[in-house]
Amino acid sequence: MKKIYLLLIVSTHTALQTFYDAVNAFKCLSVGGIIAFDDYRLDWHKGIYYEPYRGINSFCRIFEEYTDDIEIGYQRWVMKTGNP
Repeated sequence: MKKIYLLLIVSTHTALQTFYDAVNAFKCLSVGGIIAFDDYRLDWHKGIYYEPYRGINSFCRIFEEYTDDIEIGYQRWVMKTGNP
């Protein structure tokens, strides 16, 4: 099986799709690998559905036992530390 150590998520900018993309990326990522979420702080002022950080934060809360934050700014970078 190929090892994947870096995944960049540039999603549809909806909270739900960003969450789904994060979960699918996590499944493919090797332990020690990093998920980089682009547009973490994007806010189009269209309502909470269009705030990708909500999906990213939900993913990070659910998988907090298996991840560590590397960077939180306009992008959020998360390292996978284990598998559920």
